Amino acid sequence: MFTGAGGAAVVVNPGGTALTVTTGTLALAGAFATTGAFSTTFAQQASVTLTLPAASDTLATLSQPETLSNKTLVAPALGTPTSGVMTNVTGTAAGLTVGSATTATTATNVSGGTASVTTLAASGTVSGAGFAALLASPSAIGSTAPSTGAFTTLAASSTVSGAGFTALFASPPAIGGTAASSGKFTTVSASGQITSTVTTGTAPLVIASTTNVANLNASSLSGATFASPGAIGSGSASTGAFTTLNNTTASGSALNGTLGATAAASALVTTLGASGLITPTSTAGIAGTSTNDNPSAGSIGEFAEVILPGTAATVTMTIAAPCVVTYTSHGMAVNGNCAGCLAVYFTTTGALPTGLAINTTYYATIIDANTFHLSTTIANAFAGTYITTTGSQSGTQTCALQAYTSANGTNDAAALDLTAGDWDVSGSVSTSDGGTNTSMTVWTSTVSKTTPGAPYFGRLNQWVGSVSAVVPTLTVGTSRYLLSGTTPVYLSGTCGSSAAFGLSGYMRARRAR
Repeated sequence: MFTGAGGAAVVVNPGGTALTVTTGTLALAGAFATTGAFSTTFAQQASVTLTLPAASDTLATLSQPETLSNKTLVAPALGTPTSGVMTNVTGTAAGLTVGSATTATTATNVSGGTASVTTLAASGTVSGAGFAALLASPSAIGSTAPSTGAFTTLAASSTVSGAGFTALFASPPAIGGTAASSGKFTTVSASGQITSTVTTGTAPLVIASTTNVANLNASSLSGATFASPGAIGSGSASTGAFTTLNNTTASGSALNGTLGATAAASALVTTLGASGLITPTSTAGIAGTSTNDNPSAGSIGEFAEVILPGTAATVTMTIAAPCVVTYTSHGMAVNGNCAGCLAVYFTTTGALPTGLAINTTYYATIIDANTFHLSTTIANAFAGTYITTTGSQSGTQTCALQAYTSANGTNDAAALDLTAGDWDVSGSVSTSDGGTNTSMTVWTSTVSKTTPGAPYFGRLNQWVGSVSAVVPTLTVGTSRYLLSGTTPVYLSGTCGSSAAFGLSGYMRARRAR
């Protein structure tokens, strides 16, 4: 061990074990070096100042805290400090746990303390009482100096003002930019068209007010166009004033008085219903038709007729369901709006197909001028129930347009299916007879093959005499038929004949009302 006097420099040569300076300063004029496998240790006895005069020195301190004054650390490797206080940090501040970065930069993983940064990036949740208070009551965007911002939704509880807003609203872009968006407005005014692109099934406008809109033009109303409008008043009749009234049906208690108010005017209607009398002037009356057409079904003057000529000719028939008979230019007719059918029977030189028999009355429903269907009864004919033929046929088939009737028998020659109303009916019946005929009675009736009883004897005509091989014809006078529903009216006859005979004829009906 060497001990130096105060204020004196002591130089220790290698090999010494210790150097003790009890007072004063130990100055190293050059490098202090040791050799060998040992370290040089400075043991502090009191407050010691160590001065390193060189521009670049290396110092390995002890384990106790040290204070460095007036030294600049150039690119120091600080390691992982447990704590530290820095008044000015520049560059990339990464891993700061406490402190304040006064120069704006990008900071990540900042926790605790305060920080002022330009961009704050976080991989997790940013939280804390400061953030909660700020977002609950944020300051003005840009503070006292306006700044910029992009928003998905911008809501304001008070006035939004500024030169930028004034310019924007003076010449605003399309709402939603190029992609349509939504908005609420107190008043919307447009100098051009307002176009809605919603699909059918969604109303383009929803209006709460029931006040009429002036100058609102539309091509349809509740799905109906004005060329084909819905009923006025819909299910509940309403009122209206018309210059010209054209409609298919004009009825109801509200349609009273003279059409045209106090001065008679004109109106074109398809159906006119009235609960009271329709009174024409004494000279004008109700105009009739000026052409050769038939009145519509249900109209006054409606006409119906059946014609059974009584002729016979060779025919063909199908084996089918239903059977169709072809009789070229048969001459039978059913005219008017009511259904009708006529009696026929067949003879053959061979065999008829299964389903038909010779000398049996069938009733024809006309298809056209050359063909017709067959039914076993008048009721079946009106119901559309036709005969089906099967099997085979042979020989020549002949059809007589008559009702085949046995000697002294009764049969129906034809029938009309008249609709409800007040009808006048008349007709005539002819017979073809190869035997002696002593009497003949013909009539119309609502009961098949039955003469009318009292008080309807006016519906029949009777002849009594004795003739042989003649074809007498008797007319049936006009009789009234007041029908509550669709009802068959039959044209029938009987003869006091010594042989079978045929009945043919004609029946007509006219609707009185």
